[in-house]
Amino acid sequence: MIEITVNSLPEYVNAVTNLRIKDAGIWYRGVESALFEPEPRMIWDKKSQDVERSLIHAFLTKLPQYSNNKNLSLWETYALMQHHGLPTRLLDWSESALVAYYFALSKKYEEQHSHTVWFINPYALNEKALLQRSLFCPGYSNIEVVNDKKLDFNVHLPDNLRPNDIPPINEAFPFAINTTHSSKRISAQKGAFTVQSLKGKGILEFLNKESPESIGKINIKIGSENERLWGIYNLKNLGVDHEMIYQDLDSMCQNIKSTYYLD
Repeated sequence: MIEITVNSLPEYVNAVTNLRIKDAGIWYRGVESALFEPEPRMIWDKKSQDVERSLIHAFLTKLPQYSNNKNLSLWETYALMQHHGLPTRLLDWSESALVAYYFALSKKYEEQHSHTVWFINPYALNEKALLQRSLFCPGYSNIEVVNDKKLDFNVHLPDNLRPNDIPPINEAFPFAINTTHSSKRISAQKGAFTVQSLKGKGILEFLNKESPESIGKINIKIGSENERLWGIYNLKNLGVDHEMIYQDLDSMCQNIKSTYYLD
């Protein structure tokens, strides 16, 4: 695994531009602490399949109140759950290193924690997990030809999202997917996902063994809360702020308040 330490936004940008990873796209994930390894919340919290079913049922029951989109695919629905904070077996990543930096600095400074950006090569992950160095978008088409065989990605969905005629896969290697930009928030954050089964290996364990040069983290050394806020301010000057990230009226008003030092 690659590990880098930086002290500022310019150092971070320099580190990202100097990553020597094969393939065009690197995905990034910002977290408030290096203690938070790249695992989905459902796995991290050790939630059972029964809890997963209950969460999805509650979400599907209430979704029509808040979404006018009646044509969401199963994977788009699952992605929407994840992007709005419900525990799933999906893990958010971004194609933007600056978006990940924002999330890494979005929580208040705590001396014992190191703000961190994880990064992976999604093509290498899929080459090891699915035997094909490609990305897939099951939200658009759940049937793909993978390693010369048809694969229905719906086998990886939770029980009450998966069609009844599709048998489940409860243990599989983690893999990377693109998602259709079915919401402004996913689009603005340049969102992408990895998928993990309830009983399978996690990304860190899997890639550390199979392709350690394809995963890493950038530790951001922040010495005080003022330094963290300065990093957020510099990001705003580069066009990455609360409003750009969340794309709603609440975030717009939050952004206006911060601009005029009212928050």
